[in-house]
Amino acid sequence: MKKQKQLLFLAIAISTALLAARCAKIETYYLDQETKDYLLFDVGSYWIFQDSATLKTDSIVVTSIKHRIMHPISEGQDEVEVYYIDYTCFDKDTNWLINGMLGSHASDLPDDFSTLRYRFIYTGGPVGTGTYKAYYETYSIANFIFSDVKKFSYYGYEIFFAKHIGCIRFEINTNETDTVYNLIRYNVKPYNK
Repeated sequence: MKKQKQLLFLAIAISTALLAARCAKIETYYLDQETKDYLLFDVGSYWIFQDSATLKTDSIVVTSIKHRIMHPISEGQDEVEVYYIDYTCFDKDTNWLINGMLGSHASDLPDDFSTLRYRFIYTGGPVGTGTYKAYYETYSIANFIFSDVKKFSYYGYEIFFAKHIGCIRFEINTNETDTVYNLIRYNVKPYNK
């Protein structure tokens, strides 16, 4: 009888330990405010860029935003906050829809704007992490002076973001040519939902 009680106690202890391991707390990682200040704008926000060589313009409008908390796919993963953003781009008298994704980092990755985890709308590339290059207290483009500008290198692009404005300049660097697009007009609304 004593041996049965010991086995029962051992079985309960093992079951409790296994259950506790399976019920480990899942962390939820949210997008930090600084990243939102540089990249997240409400529906109706728009930016008009001009090619510095051809002087042609291209405009981008935020048409929808879906906010989600992505739940873990398997055990041991954490939840992350993600924003799916739809843009309409007007280029050469045609318009087309393109998607962006802005998501928080999980676990051991830094969750700040020193890394850029974003599908930039002009690259068409996969979501990845841009490389932080420089910070400018002020940055001039034509007659505009922008404050709090951060520069990133991302899949052959050099991208400049101004706080509370978004992308203000991007350079496409290829072996043959460099193309530069500068922001010439914009109307942005902060996303406060």
